[in-house]
Amino acid sequence: MTFKTVGDAAQRGNAVRTGQADIATFGATSGTQINELKKLTGKVTVYQGPREISWNFHLNSTQLPFAKKSARLAFASAIDTKAFATLMTKGNGDASYAIAPPMHPFYVKGVSPKYDVNKAKEYAAQYKAETGQDLKVVLPVSTTTESTKANQAICNMLGAAGIACSLMPPVTSTQLILRGFALQQQASWFNVNSGYYADFGLLFVTNTNLELSGFGFTDPTLTKCFEDARAVATKAAFAPCATKVAQEAYQVPTYNEGGTLVWNNKVSGIGATPLPGGAFRPIISGSGFDIASATKSKG
Repeated sequence: MTFKTVGDAAQRGNAVRTGQADIATFGATSGTQINELKKLTGKVTVYQGPREISWNFHLNSTQLPFAKKSARLAFASAIDTKAFATLMTKGNGDASYAIAPPMHPFYVKGVSPKYDVNKAKEYAAQYKAETGQDLKVVLPVSTTTESTKANQAICNMLGAAGIACSLMPPVTSTQLILRGFALQQQASWFNVNSGYYADFGLLFVTNTNLELSGFGFTDPTLTKCFEDARAVATKAAFAPCATKVAQEAYQVPTYNEGGTLVWNNKVSGIGATPLPGGAFRPIISGSGFDIASATKSKG
């Protein structure tokens, strides 16, 4: 079995269509490519997992502009998640209005700032009054076409609210993530609040070396809130912490997805990995894609 990293979704889709690849994975923001593959009935199988993966912007509150709550609220209020999901996922994802999907312990309904261009303009004006500076946002991008398109769409929404926005020079996905951990950029886009359990998400809101937003340094009481709630690990226990993260826009929701796995008709055994008790591993779950039992026919 040979694995190859291909960042651009169009290239992955073409590899499956031409037989250069037997299996490929896609995120929901590759909606155009996914829908093209769905048309290849009988030639490829397109499987999508439950939409329990939530993508948020994690805003770096250790430095301006997002050290100011007014800047974070301006950013959050300017983003039309419904329009974004329509543009990027083409029906393969949903607009998100909370920092976690409904089944996740961090889910709290109706507390994230709503899309409101006028509110965004008011918060941007407040930021200027507080700092004497215009609000300027610089978003990081990877070298993939999807990353540039997605972040440019966000920049366009910020621009409609009178907020200056530009893109950083593109870097590899690994460099982008590591730079986010090091708080070397204004924002990171990540999917840490996903599935049914808080364990993974807790690594990014408590005292670890995986901090993405910076609020662990700027608001230690919020970190302690999550640490105390971890002992109980219920939605009710996490609600005050998650509510503050959402209301003060430390994390800003964008879309939910389920992950997409595509394979050609020479491949069998996807989702056939046995588990204790006689069940089989789901094709797509919080722990990834099941290709452990995949086999390929000759020819």
